[in-house]
Amino acid sequence: MPKDQIPTPGAPRRGSETAEPSLGSVGTASDNGIGALDSDFRQPLERYFRRQGLNQADAQDYTQETMTRILGKGGVASLANPQGYVFSVASNLLRDRARRRRTRAADAHVVIDSSELVSDQPSPHRQLVAHQELARIREAILDLPAKSQRVFILHRFEGLTYPEIADLMGLSRSSVEKYMMLALGRLKDVRKRS
Repeated sequence: MPKDQIPTPGAPRRGSETAEPSLGSVGTASDNGIGALDSDFRQPLERYFRRQGLNQADAQDYTQETMTRILGKGGVASLANPQGYVFSVASNLLRDRARRRRTRAADAHVVIDSSELVSDQPSPHRQLVAHQELARIREAILDLPAKSQRVFILHRFEGLTYPEIADLMGLSRSSVEKYMMLALGRLKDVRKRS
């Protein structure tokens, strides 16, 4: 062969009648039986995994993993019972999967969407703070002088207007406003301290 020619893979060498194995050849000793393993066992393995309850994508993944493990150990070419070995590896993969699922309790996990975590309820801390503040305000209202207390309750809790309160209590409207301002001032002081 002239020096400027590059030999083609698979072409016979000078002085040799046999061809070198090409990258595309299947089932040769140089590829550890990859082609034979694939052609002989891919479909049976996928069917096996599907019968064990895996979906199509997982069955294909487990088939690939089985072949990878077998090839990592040197293939099946030299084995007396390659079919038994292949399905033993597949069975072991399923056992590993079941063990991992039990360990991680994958079936018990619930997917939580982050929007489900949002609550309309105040946090327990916020509820406690609000409860304490309400207790202080209630105490401050009870500590108000009688007329200021009654004006505040009638206006804020009963919803009466200043003129209605003035008529009910026999006071002038400006007196009602004065009592209300006194009550609001005390409550404002209580809220500032908290």
